[in-house]
Amino acid sequence: LHYLQFAEFIEMPTPLHNKIVSRFHVRAGNLLLEAGFEIYSQGPKVLVGRPKWEGAGGSYRIPDVTVAKKYEEEWDEQGCLLNPWLIAEVASPSTRDVDFGAKREEYAQIDSLR
Repeated sequence: LHYLQFAEFIEMPTPLHNKIVSRFHVRAGNLLLEAGFEIYSQGPKVLVGRPKWEGAGGSYRIPDVTVAKKYEEEWDEQGCLLNPWLIAEVASPSTRDVDFGAKREEYAQIDSLR
């Protein structure tokens, strides 16, 4: 199965991919919550590229794992997290080029991740 994202066909997550994300969430979740963070699996959307209010129209990604500081999350009107603290992607042979290419470059432009 595939889905269309940013004019590219992307393979849907496999059961192994989902298992890795779930185990990370379970094992790191309580530690992160106790340390004052929220952890999200396969959502929420994260703004990449220029925000809509800068005129170009924003682009979004949905990372496999997103961590934000509890009570400090900033959201836009579309439900997109503007200030993630950590983003993690589970790379596979079919998504490696996008994960280590376009996504890495896009995430590197997010102010809260610098």
